[in-house]
Amino acid sequence: MDRNIGKTDKQIRLLFVLVVAILGELKLITNDTIASVLAVLSIAFIVTILLNFSPIYRVFGFSTYKKPDTKESTN
Repeated sequence: MDRNIGKTDKQIRLLFVLVVAILGELKLITNDTIASVLAVLSIAFIVTILLNFSPIYRVFGFSTYKKPDTKESTN
């Protein structure tokens, strides 16, 4: 499993999870179906954040991860 989720992508996913959690805690999401879908999506986002890997990105050949530059400068 190669990394395919970058730092900014992880931060956006985490922000989404936090917003959903806050909205749920404040009881602003009243529809049970919407709440369930958002909960499943939030769990998926948390798992992808921890693994640094998104299967959906792999299917579409997409990556937001930028490999660190490992070239050493020659002087």
